[in-house]
Amino acid sequence: MNLFFYPDDLEILETCNQIQVSSSAQESALATNKVLRNTYALLSMTLIFSAITATMAIASNAAPVNWIIQLVVLFGTLFALQKFRNSALSIPLVFFFTGFLGYTAGPIVNFYLGMANGGDIVMTALSMTGITFLGLSAYAISSRKDFSFMAVSYTHLRAHETVLDL
Repeated sequence: MNLFFYPDDLEILETCNQIQVSSSAQESALATNKVLRNTYALLSMTLIFSAITATMAIASNAAPVNWIIQLVVLFGTLFALQKFRNSALSIPLVFFFTGFLGYTAGPIVNFYLGMANGGDIVMTALSMTGITFLGLSAYAISSRKDFSFMAVSYTHLRAHETVLDL
């Protein structure tokens, strides 16, 4: 039994440890990328669904939803999302929430489209929102900083947006 390590043995051990560390770091990065990819996929699907329901409301010239009914439905959905956040029911609830928000945004967009320069206003708002989202996403991904201290849920942000819309 040899109790002494030679310098060559230490280099081999350090190399093995580095391989293990880099392998686990690579697995962690892949897992993080998978979560990020799934999150962006779900976000894009809900935004597309919201846009589709808003388009349907615009095309049908839907009347605005009573603000009391809107608050009850939206806050009820938020409470239901909080209750079922770890179950499969949360996905349809998120789609219902964003779809309802899109439907209630339809009459507001119709109002602005009825103005003389309404198309310009709507397209400017849409493009600036898209540019801001893409720019902030690119910064968050490329900077590799930990933004977990800013942990505000998507539904929380949409609730603030709804209250501000009123």
